[in-house]
Amino acid sequence: MVKIGVLYIRFLSNNKA
Repeated sequence: MVKIGVLYIRFLSNNKA
């Protein structure tokens, strides 16, 4: 679950950028 959270945050960061 932790890995999913990290990937989710990274995905949001990439989307925002």
